[in-house]
Amino acid sequence: MLRGSILRRIAVYTEQNAILQNNATALKFASNLWVEGEDKYWTDKLTPLKPEQKPVSVFITRTFSLFNIDQLQNVASALRDQANVAQHTSVKAMVPYKDKTAKMLDTHATMNGYNSKLWVTPAEAAKRGWLVKPGKQRPVSLAFNGEAKLFNAEQFVKPELINEQTFSGATKKPFGKDMHETLKAYAAKHHFKSGLFFSQRQVDDYGLAIKPDASGVVLPTGGGNNTNQATLYNVTQLVNYKQLLDTLQRFPVAEPTFLISGRPLFPEFRSAVDAANRTYESNYWVTDREVLSRSWELVADAAKVHPPSKVYTFKMYNVFELHKPELGFKMAGTIPTGGITPAL
Repeated sequence: MLRGSILRRIAVYTEQNAILQNNATALKFASNLWVEGEDKYWTDKLTPLKPEQKPVSVFITRTFSLFNIDQLQNVASALRDQANVAQHTSVKAMVPYKDKTAKMLDTHATMNGYNSKLWVTPAEAAKRGWLVKPGKQRPVSLAFNGEAKLFNAEQFVKPELINEQTFSGATKKPFGKDMHETLKAYAAKHHFKSGLFFSQRQVDDYGLAIKPDASGVVLPTGGGNNTNQATLYNVTQLVNYKQLLDTLQRFPVAEPTFLISGRPLFPEFRSAVDAANRTYESNYWVTDREVLSRSWELVADAAKVHPPSKVYTFKMYNVFELHKPELGFKMAGTIPTGGITPAL
């Protein structure tokens, strides 16, 4: 199984897997929520397991992509000095890969003539501002089977703390403290028996339908900030933007789009871009926060677009506000026929 970079894991629902359904029935569990035993968040932060609890094992397939740092430029010299590590190693965690993963990386490095044994995901490379060298733009994609050991919420001392944890239907991860408290209160008020929530965009992306009487809960963007003042830059205002587009594997789009998420700009942002009346060869846009957090370099006198300062909000819906909750549970998981694939 992939180690190191996975800090939090997915909540798994019995509607998605026959093994979990059968176990829940046999053990008379009322809860449909299962969590991975090796994710210590549950026991360290919420509630310990009851004595002598046994997990159920399910088999998984995981895929991920990696660049060797020999494929990249702008890599810090201090990291280059570590390029002679003896084992194939993750740049982010600085932990060696093991067993089958290490063997696959060794084969790939030998076939392509890479001298370094340091590897990084495309997302981490972009975050650090590293760009792919011309002609070296393809990462290696690895897939392997593994095992996940799952516990039902009712195997914990306080199962209500597991059951009431709120989750995103997109990331499959628990929400942060502020958002969690708001969504938890909303679920309790309406007597929803699940903490699974979807945004309107997720509902649209998954092809789900909301009940006519569903109210949803309105939340501010930015993790509770009252206002969001953003500055936009067209991606062409970044140094070496073409190589960045290659690194992220972004292809031309017909309308103004966020580079990171791949979603169309918010209406207010789109209006500001249109009002600027500038022509660019790309329709991808980045915010000042993204530029800063990823240490990207702007060209001299980079042109800016300032959307209006206002409170930007979005709406979340509980899974039981969907016309068919069972489809929401299915879409929130990543469980194909025959196994479970936790989100990476």
